[in-house]
Amino acid sequence: MQASEGLRRVQEADGKRIRRKKRRVENQGQLVLLCGGGELQEEEREGMEGVRQYEDPSPEGIMIGREDLRSFLESRGESAAIRIRELLRGLELKGFHKPAPKAGRRPYHPASMLGLILFGILEGRHSLRQLETMARTDVRSWWITGGIHPDHSVIGRFIQQQGEQLSEAFFIELTRRVLELTKGSGSDLSGDGTIVQAAGSRYRRLSKEAAEAAEQEAREAHLQAPEDPVLARRAEQAHEVAETARQRAEAQKRHGTRGKVEVSRSEPEAVVQPLKNKAGLAPSYKPLVFSNEQQVVVAQAVHPSCEHAEYAQMLDQAERIGGKVKQIRLDSGYSNFEVMEESESREISLLCPESENSSGEKRKPRKFPKRAFRYDPEGDSYECPARQRLVPTGRRGKQRGRSYQYYGDAPCQECEQRSQCTSRSKGRQVKRYAGDELREKLRARMQNELMRQEYQKRRHMVEPVFARIKELQGLKRFRRKGLRPVQVEFALHAAVHNIGRLLALVPVLTPFLCPIRSILRRLMVWLRLSQGAAAFFSLPAR
Repeated sequence: MQASEGLRRVQEADGKRIRRKKRRVENQGQLVLLCGGGELQEEEREGMEGVRQYEDPSPEGIMIGREDLRSFLESRGESAAIRIRELLRGLELKGFHKPAPKAGRRPYHPASMLGLILFGILEGRHSLRQLETMARTDVRSWWITGGIHPDHSVIGRFIQQQGEQLSEAFFIELTRRVLELTKGSGSDLSGDGTIVQAAGSRYRRLSKEAAEAAEQEAREAHLQAPEDPVLARRAEQAHEVAETARQRAEAQKRHGTRGKVEVSRSEPEAVVQPLKNKAGLAPSYKPLVFSNEQQVVVAQAVHPSCEHAEYAQMLDQAERIGGKVKQIRLDSGYSNFEVMEESESREISLLCPESENSSGEKRKPRKFPKRAFRYDPEGDSYECPARQRLVPTGRRGKQRGRSYQYYGDAPCQECEQRSQCTSRSKGRQVKRYAGDELREKLRARMQNELMRQEYQKRRHMVEPVFARIKELQGLKRFRRKGLRPVQVEFALHAAVHNIGRLLALVPVLTPFLCPIRSILRRLMVWLRLSQGAAAFFSLPAR
């Protein structure tokens, strides 16, 4: 079963009580022979009303043969599971703790459910069925969860109900802890984005005209049988697809771009765009990250198509996690006025190369680009490559909500470089937009040799992040449909990546201490057994 189908069934079953038998690994060791099971007695339940109680067994008593589970994992080099449990148990997880229910059995502890999901992603297992199987068969999962065996529907319900917390609050709390343990910083960052195919099929794309025709057909079918819920749902979905196609066509017309507008029938929020592996066009999303020098992700987001649209929101997230951002390196996809103005308002040193057509041209220029003309603020004029002056002509205009004025009136008729510059009979003209001073400031910064060397760090800071997420964690295609579920899925992948960085950067306990800890642990088990035996033999005779 695919994860999306499993979540759909969970959503349909939401509100129904789960009556399946609860199972878990026995974690009492040999104490169960002396002291009985670990269930609370009636007198122990008194005074707990209104307090959230969890099914949260400890893994310390789980035995693999004659060896306790901790020693079993440590002796085989599988201490990552132990460290993941310690990390999650050290978090507050405030948003996950709901009010105590009036009836029903205890829920599993959020740290155990999170540990199972994150460890599954770390191992490349993403579907709900795979997570269920791993909880029952993987001894490393037994340690993380305490030996509980959650059903796939329970896991899906947890992800669905805690989606808002998983997408941001949990990521922020976890990353803060990772930065603290790795002694990392969030002041010096690099950013990047990639394209990941959506769950919707690439072969079920509709043009704007086809989407509108399908909308009309679904509406007529619904009018003939207005009480049919299936036809009503189909009409609503068809309207959503057609409305998305119309909005994108209007945006394309407003921005002066060309191309065929297509929308995915099964996932209209995804944008049909070229994939990174050059496998053609497909409905996709753009995950975005900011990472520090240790390659720890301190901000993450997902947008259907635009990298810089989430820039301000990601900066807010980064500052909540790692403090004030002082410097950030971005690729040429972020070279626009909005990013420059946001960086300037926050006093952030932006390092970003200028794209080919980022100066106002709609396409790559065939002649001298605008950046070849140097602006003189004192004389309010441009100097062309032939050392001639372009002055304001008085003509003004507005493009994409930003005003501009023309500069020209240079003696271009007798210029030797005229063929490389312009074909206009009146000579070359240049548009100067409101905010071009920020672009010139950034261009001067990027021409500085020290800043250019500083920018070269970007490839080592952020590009390996997506390599690990795609190749090691298996995020080559999203498994959930819709922008909001996709944002939750990617936030989990970013959190898993940060856990991986913690495991790689922070060394494990030194080997000579492991035997000492094992002896102390065996002593504690012996004491527990002694106390249990004493309690057993001191029971009054019946």
